[in-house]
Amino acid sequence: MSKFIISIILIVISAGAFFGFIDPTYTEVQVLDVKKQELNSALNNFKEIRQTRDSLLEKRKNISSVDIARLKRFVPDHVDNVRLVMELDNIAARYGMSLKNVKINSDAGKGSDLLGVADVNYGTLDLDLTVVGSYGVFVSFLRDLEKSLRIIDVKSISLYSGNNDFYEYNVGIQTYWLK
Repeated sequence: MSKFIISIILIVISAGAFFGFIDPTYTEVQVLDVKKQELNSALNNFKEIRQTRDSLLEKRKNISSVDIARLKRFVPDHVDNVRLVMELDNIAARYGMSLKNVKINSDAGKGSDLLGVADVNYGTLDLDLTVVGSYGVFVSFLRDLEKSLRIIDVKSISLYSGNNDFYEYNVGIQTYWLK
């Protein structure tokens, strides 16, 4: 009978140890294993991102400073109204034209008809200006605007007749900059 009682006591101790210590510890180990897998996945993602960053930095080092300057001129990282007006004046001066009545609308894009939050990484700047010259010279002026490194969209053109072959052109343009 003592063997039977010892067996029952050992079974009760085993059940108590299982439900009191082994099962909770095993469940905790499973939770920790899931966390370990998540952390290993995050570590692998971090390593991939670091490799991508390093390769992009290496590519960035291979870009010449002249090309970087051209890219910054293409889409500048700030609004530089004075430099833009000077560029436009230089283009007009090549053809004997001069800029008049330059109006800068820096509120472009505010109060747009978009619903919700706008997720754009660029801003716009609208300019209205007037140039005087012949039609052929004006077409050349527009061609140079088109070939300019800076992105410029011509939004509107209106023509007013003047003396002889000279006309007054009111031009509305839009340019972009990175936020």
